[in-house]
Amino acid sequence: FFDNTIVLLILFAMVIAAGVYMSRRNQASPSEQLADVERQLQSAPGPGWLNARDEILLPLLKSDRLPDRRGDMETWVRKIDQYEFCRSLSPGASSRQSGEEEIFRLVRRAFERSRQGHSVEAQEELTSVLTITDGNPQYAYLTEFLRKSVADWDKDGLTAERRELVAEIVKRANSLTDTNQNAAVELLKSVVRLYADDASVTDLVDQSREMLLRFRPE
Repeated sequence: FFDNTIVLLILFAMVIAAGVYMSRRNQASPSEQLADVERQLQSAPGPGWLNARDEILLPLLKSDRLPDRRGDMETWVRKIDQYEFCRSLSPGASSRQSGEEEIFRLVRRAFERSRQGHSVEAQEELTSVLTITDGNPQYAYLTEFLRKSVADWDKDGLTAERRELVAEIVKRANSLTDTNQNAAVELLKSVVRLYADDASVTDLVDQSREMLLRFRPE
């Protein structure tokens, strides 16, 4: 019994070792990978360039396995980065992709507005995009992502905090009406200047404008 077990264990170890050996034997060396990238970069730009950067060039740079070719690899990475940037600017790209790129552009714009503090407008825009993608199997993953993002924005509390801050500034300006009108005016101007385009505090901005019409600096 023990002899059979030992034999089986030895055979199992040999199979694993053979698999590892064949895997390493079939795997291209770093130099061969780099040669493949160089050949690919001599062809027309395309998604293969991005794969070459992400799957070969960046890992090789990180591991520093070919220090004598680092300069070439960095040059190629910059070239691919520039291709990716230019592709994102190309007006023809969106028309060729049957509206998909336009959907992505709208989503990016909504998130950028959210980062800039325009949470209400961003949420409205993202909800509108969700209306377009919902029910379309082509956008199944994106739709689920948008639905979760809208729900998260609903409960993040940023809008309430912003309203509380602006309301406190307006209240403070109002309290300074009789004692320091100049300071009150500056506070109200700040509200208008900073939040004029923010739909979540439109009423407070309008109130600030009305107060400014009444106030006169000393």
